[in-house]
Amino acid sequence: MDMDLEGKTAIVTGGSRGIGYAIAEAFVGAGARVVISARGKEALEEAAKRLGPNAIAIPCDISDPEAVRSLVSDASRLGLVDVLVNNAGISPFYKRVEHTTAE
Repeated sequence: MDMDLEGKTAIVTGGSRGIGYAIAEAFVGAGARVVISARGKEALEEAAKRLGPNAIAIPCDISDPEAVRSLVSDASRLGLVDVLVNNAGISPFYKRVEHTTAE
């Protein structure tokens, strides 16, 4: 499937690796400016570097509402946000110490 995202802006949470990174890579390849976010600043910056000049890294823990507001505000400086991919893997149903790998 061909995507034309030329001139569009996307936010991809969990964008530093895995599925999120692959989505960001596809969006950049389709012409979008992509804001990737994740908690790990170092991995996030490395991912943005690999994606090229149309990718911007903004660290964000999406379990923190204030951090999410800041992410959206920072991303909006690029213009209208056209695409949002909520890919970060958190669960509101379990505390981190209760969450097992199998879950």
